[in-house]
Amino acid sequence: MLSPENRTKNERSIELQRKAIADEYGGPTELLPRGHADFFTRMDASNVDDVPLTGLSQEDLAVICKGDGGRGTNRTAVQMYLRDRLARAAQPDEAGAKEEKRAKLREDGELDLEFPDDDDAAREAKWREALVDPASFELNMGRDDFLERTGGGGRAFWDQLRRERQDAMVADAKARDEVRSSQRDSTPTDFYHPDDYKNEHDGQVPFGNPSGVRGDYWGWGDARCEAIFEVLLEKMSKEEWALFGTEFIEIAWTDGMSREMKLRGLMDTLSRCLTVAAETTRVHIMIAKEKLEAELRKERDEKLAAEASARRVPLGDVNAVAASAA
Repeated sequence: MLSPENRTKNERSIELQRKAIADEYGGPTELLPRGHADFFTRMDASNVDDVPLTGLSQEDLAVICKGDGGRGTNRTAVQMYLRDRLARAAQPDEAGAKEEKRAKLREDGELDLEFPDDDDAAREAKWREALVDPASFELNMGRDDFLERTGGGGRAFWDQLRRERQDAMVADAKARDEVRSSQRDSTPTDFYHPDDYKNEHDGQVPFGNPSGVRGDYWGWGDARCEAIFEVLLEKMSKEEWALFGTEFIEIAWTDGMSREMKLRGLMDTLSRCLTVAAETTRVHIMIAKEKLEAELRKERDEKLAAEASARRVPLGDVNAVAASAA
């Protein structure tokens, strides 16, 4: 099930799409029978609340995706909304218990920063008033305490406000000329021999990271790069793709880049080997330590038993001594 914060965002997306569909098509989309081939593509924000859940599984909803022909600007939001509906329908008792618990917290005054009847702007204004102390750059409460009093919402707002107060603290220190800075001369690290820089592309990660050697490649399937690939797929022709691939090879297959990737692979492998070796050594040491302690305990017990036996006088000896004294 979606968290309260993500559920609020999802519902907001559904509302916006519902309005856009109504403005464009004049009303909600009509649902088709379950056996129709376009049953899932006809699901959208305008009728997602009316979709019958009987016979529907989480696996069925995997076909709802961007580009499937359905209406709306965010098909993923429709899929998430239906997944949440299914999950809540499958666990009515748990959902009811959570709602009951939340109602009890409200009754006890522990959700005093929830403000469910306010819009985002009004809610954030009240949060700011509760968190910010004009006489200090520190927030009045930690994030965990804040989230407990809001019912789980406002995490991003707390993080943003904390960064804002930190920036204000730095600006205040600069105004009073109290910012500490290092006076030590530093030289940027050279990753390669200077000869490797004869070509301006050598040693630079292609596509999206021209500032130096880091791992910020564009990745197919990476949500952060989705917009980049959408533009490329939409705008580029086959000839441009061929040229694009050629330029990639000219950059990626330079001597410097090849050596960099080889070294990265070696370092990753070495790091994993060292981690395994260190953990194995630690386990062996702990086993040896336990065995040594067991042997020492055994030796100590034997020594104590021998000392106790040496101090014990046989009963016959005692009688002989008594008889001779008489």
